[in-house]
Amino acid sequence: MSSLRELYRTVFFSLLAHRDLGFEGTRVFKGAQKGPKIAALAMTHGNEPAGLSLFNFLSKNQLIKGEVWLILGNTLAATRYFESPPEESHKFRGFNINFNRLSPDLFQTEDPETTRLKQILQTLSQADYILDFHSTSLPSPTMLIPNSAAQTLNFPGFKCFDVILTDIISLMRHKPIIGHFDLPGFVIECGLHESESSFKFAARFAETFLATLDMIPSNINGNIQVKEPEIFKVFEAVWFPDNDFEMVKDFYNFEPVHKNQPLAVSKKTNQQILAPEDCHILFPFPKGKEKGSREEAFFLARKV
Repeated sequence: MSSLRELYRTVFFSLLAHRDLGFEGTRVFKGAQKGPKIAALAMTHGNEPAGLSLFNFLSKNQLIKGEVWLILGNTLAATRYFESPPEESHKFRGFNINFNRLSPDLFQTEDPETTRLKQILQTLSQADYILDFHSTSLPSPTMLIPNSAAQTLNFPGFKCFDVILTDIISLMRHKPIIGHFDLPGFVIECGLHESESSFKFAARFAETFLATLDMIPSNINGNIQVKEPEIFKVFEAVWFPDNDFEMVKDFYNFEPVHKNQPLAVSKKTNQQILAPEDCHILFPFPKGKEKGSREEAFFLARKV
């Protein structure tokens, strides 16, 4: 096991033992003064550990005001992730539930994942902001994805991202966690799952976000690299009509595609899904792997 994986395995099981919000895997960090309540989700998907780096940052930096609620997401999947060999870790995004694609029928069942999801959603409704930390299996730029309540906000910390992605949540058939609330929420895509740079980025963004809200000293985030993010507006979400479809190749995230370029094909009928215009493909599913109907095969976006 790599030293990085072992470090965050220790962090995960330490966090799992805390019940600061009334259920396991929740830790509250408080400042001396009243202020914003920030809910920070780590491991919403069980194989995406980057958000755990917030624990180290918050343990070393005292808040001036407000509260940060550090909440573990799918603890069942995350436990299996850390207890399994690295070559099997990709299997533990979730078990029966993808915590980032929620539909009403999910809440009709009673199992450990559903119970935890209900606890998390009830808690998030009491926060002022939601930060949901994710990572990707393929190389990808760092991305900020705001929900509708956060779309017009413009914090200085946003300038540490490579990309800001808009309008994607409104196109999802089944909404992510932040899509269920009218309060400002952000998905933070930090990079590759187990890359050291992903862990560092998660902590750096948390620093600058908290400093913007005067929850930590403003000089603490002097090492933030400021850049002008590229902005992409998502205009289409694509689902496979049936399980006979697959991508025509392994596209990379934000790969340019051209009008009428084949993107996916039916193995049975050879029917093709074509790009409707010159644009960029986002979050494409790997070639040769079946895609369930609950989740999109890919998105299409225009650069703004």
